[in-house]
Amino acid sequence: MLSRYFVKGSGIVVCFALFFSVFAGDMSLTLEDGEEVVLHSDGTWSYTRRGASAGNEDQYITLSDTRILCLQANYKWKFVREMPQTRRLQSYPEVIAVGSASHSNLDQAVNQAKEGAVNRAADRLQEFAPSSLDNSKQLLAACILREHGEVGEVQFEPSWEAEARITLSPRIVRRVIECLEDQIPSDDEDEE
Repeated sequence: MLSRYFVKGSGIVVCFALFFSVFAGDMSLTLEDGEEVVLHSDGTWSYTRRGASAGNEDQYITLSDTRILCLQANYKWKFVREMPQTRRLQSYPEVIAVGSASHSNLDQAVNQAKEGAVNRAADRLQEFAPSSLDNSKQLLAACILREHGEVGEVQFEPSWEAEARITLSPRIVRRVIECLEDQIPSDDEDEE
């Protein structure tokens, strides 16, 4: 399997900490997206946070000492000599978007603020959308809601002014772009 998580030491700032536990033999590693994993001495690995999922492809990480670590989708890990050269995906930025709204009804103000935050996030991701898509902003907004879920960070004032904030990690942004790419009809579908 090819990796969707390529990290190139000079191109991306990889936030990681590698701690050796002399007695247990396990190592902790913080990935670029903030997820923490434990590399067990038996050659397996796991997320420290319950419910996190590895996906179905291997992850390759270049460590500060230039070794390349492969976190395999089957939850085994190993060091490899080089990264596969076939498909390197670009890294995506963290996206933070805020929407605000005033309305005579609090529910309307909150809903409009949430919609504004999602639309601003979609605007920020437009540069990653294929130019051939006419409705890319609407598709991006739908993919953001699908991959991120409900916008939960909402504040409001007694005057029915609401502010919603959405934060998309690079990992979520990548999944949003993949969701968008899934919406593009293939050449086979066009012929039918």
